[in-house]
Amino acid sequence: MLCLAIIAALATQAAGQCRTCPRSQPQTERLEVSGYIENMQGNQILVKTVTDQLWLLQVTRETQIQVTGSASSPEILKPGMSIAFTSQFDKSGNGQQPVEQLTIFTPTREKGYGAIPAAVNGIDGMAGLAPPAGQQPQSDVATYTVAGKITSYKDGKAKVFFGRGTATVEIAGDCRVAITVSDPSIVKKGDSIEAKGQMPAGQTQNILQTGRGMGRADQIEIQMAKPLEPPKRRSTIHRSTPR
Repeated sequence: MLCLAIIAALATQAAGQCRTCPRSQPQTERLEVSGYIENMQGNQILVKTVTDQLWLLQVTRETQIQVTGSASSPEILKPGMSIAFTSQFDKSGNGQQPVEQLTIFTPTREKGYGAIPAAVNGIDGMAGLAPPAGQQPQSDVATYTVAGKITSYKDGKAKVFFGRGTATVEIAGDCRVAITVSDPSIVKKGDSIEAKGQMPAGQTQNILQTGRGMGRADQIEIQMAKPLEPPKRRSTIHRSTPR
């Protein structure tokens, strides 16, 4: 409740400062904040710095967000997630050994789906991929780095669609899962954060007096403090029938 009250107070302060700014061209200053997440509500993040300052950061659709961390186990995986990994495949796109390391990621224009052979002598027909023109496959098995979307995942078996086909792999029970996504919904209180953006001009003196500030975040980088845990399974309660 205290965090919500602080957010409300900072939001009121922000509204008051905005009324003093020219509406046609608000005056702003560069904002750089680093610290730890204290709370999140909607599109607002409350940050506490190492000097105990409190900053209310406004997140917009244009805000570039990157959240990095890890998951405690591959049980976090589910259909719809985008993952990247390297494995050996046969001509049908079947993995030849369990995947021991993968990354959950958010597709972007710079990093989309696909399968890249580790060597130029790729194998013919691997889930829709062929070797470079004029070259013949030299092996029935080859190593590929695959980035795609999980279409099914059950009992450690995953089907991953990568744009030109589907790869089928087994995920090792102790697979190391890294996370690099743009989804802020997975962050928790205590995660470290670095933000850059804009704040109303002339706010510096007020920050020194109150220890509070606010601004709009254009870029946010968050490092998860703890591995992401899979959802807890509901236990089934068996009730005996009275005799």
